[in-house]
Amino acid sequence: MRRMGQAIAALEAGRAVESQQLLAQVLRQEPNNEAAWLWMAETVAAPERKRYCIQRASAVNPASEDARRLLAELDGQPAPAVTLVSAPPRRLASVGSAGPAIAEDALPEDEPGSLSGGRRGAGD
Repeated sequence: MRRMGQAIAALEAGRAVESQQLLAQVLRQEPNNEAAWLWMAETVAAPERKRYCIQRASAVNPASEDARRLLAELDGQPAPAVTLVSAPPRRLASVGSAGPAIAEDALPEDEPGSLSGGRRGAGD
């Protein structure tokens, strides 16, 4: 869990790329780490990449209120207030609209392609 703490600290310090790399290391070792997927969602700007990460967290824990709330926010729907315990603070927009993309080598080994589904957008 040391890398997880480093990843969170890096993200909070504005170093999203470093955070992505650390979270990718966590996810390679623990692909079912719900919190790591939720934090990874915080490091990307593209909505489809955020959705992918949040859906992975939801697949790990279908009862995750955090994932449900973040997906609702992403869809522009009001979501019930939930106190986050192990997931990231509400910062989805803080990385910026042209924020970093997840590096191809930052993906867990068991994932085919990239979070962009093999497409690279103008902001990547």
